[in-house]
Amino acid sequence: ATAERAETLGGGRVWSWGAPDAPAALLLHGWEGRGAQLGAFVPELRARGWRVLMCDGPAHGDAPGEQTYLPQWVEFLRAVEGELGPVERVVAHSFGCAGTAVAIHREAIRPSRVALIAGPHSFAEVANHFLSTLGADPEERALALAMMARILGRTEADYLVTEAATAGGPEALFIHAPDDDEIPFHCAERNAAGWPGAHLLRVKGAGHRKILFAPEVVRAVGEWIGAAAPVAAAA
Repeated sequence: ATAERAETLGGGRVWSWGAPDAPAALLLHGWEGRGAQLGAFVPELRARGWRVLMCDGPAHGDAPGEQTYLPQWVEFLRAVEGELGPVERVVAHSFGCAGTAVAIHREAIRPSRVALIAGPHSFAEVANHFLSTLGADPEERALALAMMARILGRTEADYLVTEAATAGGPEALFIHAPDDDEIPFHCAERNAAGWPGAHLLRVKGAGHRKILFAPEVVRAVGEWIGAAAPVAAAA
């Protein structure tokens, strides 16, 4: 309700705060989530001078559609940067971390610093956890993974968050709670270990979703993202 602009593009929905020519920080939610879940970061980043872009990914929240998949999210992020200008910072949650990483790897967006909260390490881990929750037997699991690979155009094991950790890639802060029962904490440890120069923040008792509202997380993300004006002046 407080957003200054709202628009549908690339199959998703984007709300924005701040001048169109100000440096942009993007907020990206997770699977079956919506942008408003990251609303606590909006005043924090606005106070630091950032133009904030808050997204509902394709088929999520107020965005159109009923089905989506990872490559579509990558193209959505490509459209956001193409239409609204360079994305210099990203704050992402859960599946949004995977979407961010693959988008960086495919040069759909080119942030210089990212904060990835409660994200997975690989697509395979997410898919297997989901299938286990459904009680799929080994044959059903193999069929489902083969179907996903056909849809994605790659085998599920090829998708790793650390794909984005290329030479000259963004600096990364990983934030995770040991009591996260949807994405295990070891995913953050593996991501941080495989991303040169990455930092890892452990947040006790925050689970998978409460972590987005924890004051220490909002503060840490704000400090990591930094102030927009000095970044622009230095550039």
